[in-house]
Amino acid sequence: MIVRTPWWLNLIALAAAIVPCIVLDLPWYIAAVGALVTGTIADQAWQAVLRRRNHGRG
Repeated sequence: MIVRTPWWLNLIALAAAIVPCIVLDLPWYIAAVGALVTGTIADQAWQAVLRRRNHGRG
């Protein structure tokens, strides 16, 4: 099942990846890897929310 993660959750994940890199003065590629990781976590969390909602209906 293809799940579309809401834009606001992706924005939070992106900020969670970029802000620490800016504060700690880390290179851009660290932020890129962090964005991939936090984006994947956000997708998995959204899928879990949807599964929980659908489970409650059945």
